[in-house]
Amino acid sequence: MMTGSIAGLGSHYVITLNAVNAQSGDTMATQQVEAESKEQVLKALDKGASSLREKLGESLASVKQYAKPLEQATTSSLEALKEYSLGQAAHDLQDDIAAIPHLKKAVELDPNFARAYAVLGVCYGNNGDSRLSRENLAKAFALKDRGTEPERLYIEAHYYDTGESDVDRSIETYKAWIKTYPRETIPLDNLSLMYLFTGECEPVVPLAKQAIEINAQDNYAWGWLTTAYFCMNRLDEAKAVGEEAWSKNVRGTTAFRLMDIAAIRNDQATIDRIAAGVKGTDDELALRTWLGDRAARQGKWQQSGQYYAEARRMAEKEGIREFAGNLKAGEANGSALLGDCKAAKTAASDSLREVSEGTNRRSAAVALSVCGDAAEAQKLIDAELKDRPSDAILKYLYAPLVKAMNGITKGNSAEAIAALESARRFELAITPMNPAYSVWYVRGLAYSKMKDGEKAAAEFQKILDNPGRGPLSLLTPLAHLQMARALAMKGDAAGTKKAYQDFLAMWKDADPDLPALVEAKAEYRRITISE
Repeated sequence: MMTGSIAGLGSHYVITLNAVNAQSGDTMATQQVEAESKEQVLKALDKGASSLREKLGESLASVKQYAKPLEQATTSSLEALKEYSLGQAAHDLQDDIAAIPHLKKAVELDPNFARAYAVLGVCYGNNGDSRLSRENLAKAFALKDRGTEPERLYIEAHYYDTGESDVDRSIETYKAWIKTYPRETIPLDNLSLMYLFTGECEPVVPLAKQAIEINAQDNYAWGWLTTAYFCMNRLDEAKAVGEEAWSKNVRGTTAFRLMDIAAIRNDQATIDRIAAGVKGTDDELALRTWLGDRAARQGKWQQSGQYYAEARRMAEKEGIREFAGNLKAGEANGSALLGDCKAAKTAASDSLREVSEGTNRRSAAVALSVCGDAAEAQKLIDAELKDRPSDAILKYLYAPLVKAMNGITKGNSAEAIAALESARRFELAITPMNPAYSVWYVRGLAYSKMKDGEKAAAEFQKILDNPGRGPLSLLTPLAHLQMARALAMKGDAAGTKKAYQDFLAMWKDADPDLPALVEAKAEYRRITISE
């Protein structure tokens, strides 16, 4: 472990660096250097660090290769470094809202601080503000040659990942980073996230375990390990990992995975316990969103809207306008799926008026396509494709979804099925903005329009067989309803009746006037009367 101290000596400063054996506490090497003034501290620190690396056995060639002067590579401002360190510490705890002011101050103090721009961009991205995220990551990328080798890798990886959403280049860069620095947890964590983006859960397990072995308090690694088990439908293992993380006071993603599992199992006691631990923390905003999603899945649309409204107010208070816009676009999606297109179009319009050039455009486009406004939906997708040409999730998930729904509303289901072929790689994707199960659901709708009950039922069954990929998705109860209709086409009377019953049981406490529920009850009455 590296430790250090700085002490005043008249007008000078003495910097001491120690390399300590963390198991025994023995000092392995020590280096002491002196700076003539506060402005020279970073230069002296850099000199001392290089000397210490040699004492620890690193070859001179390696020291020279990875020894860009610290004041050039990172920052020449001690105050900027202090603000950056405070921001990075908050970011490590998944508290990006608290991190942003420190990181903004760091780049104000040093406009050439590449790493600070990069972390600031990541924090904005985590909070759903794609515009500010991309702006800051682009600044970091332009300054990447000022960084050390680890900083350059960090900047490039996040530029391709968060900035451009170029999944393949991100994966390539994270793998190179891990190969160069195998004890660094950031590339392990983010490569895990990239695999989740592509729906590949199995490779996440060894990566997350490796990160936890390096740092037992790695919030991200615990979260991705829990998510990986969950999406593989290994719910007992996911719960065990989540509870272990919770016992270690690791919060963030693991807390919400525990509540997801509890929601699937109707375990209200666990939901209440975890929610109580989250309330009053920096995850309160995410908790409001989670509660809204769960209420929507239960058909409690009015209650869901109240939670979403609270979350939007919190986001706007924190200055996260695009996150608030995304929530409104998500509500538009829900209203469209429930058959209330008037409300869907109003919500989509409100979202786009508040945030005209954010990632909410893609969700609004899907909602409008479901409601038959093909021209406006395609216009929104085309505008975002022009703005984000490398965005894989946009190109291979949202754009095909909109094209497919437009095909269905035009009565061309074959066109819809063909459009969804390009989405196959991402149909299992697990991302914050991914409408879970959407490809299966829309493909099922297309087959239903073609009166092919067999193929339609197979698509809806995929949703029901994979609860861990979208535990709070509104499409889960709707898949039961569509399954009932598909089985009716097949002439499977018993299966049809059971599917309707499953749907009505899930929505036993739903708002009674939801169009989808009203239709389902009428359909169920007809089949029971005919018996």
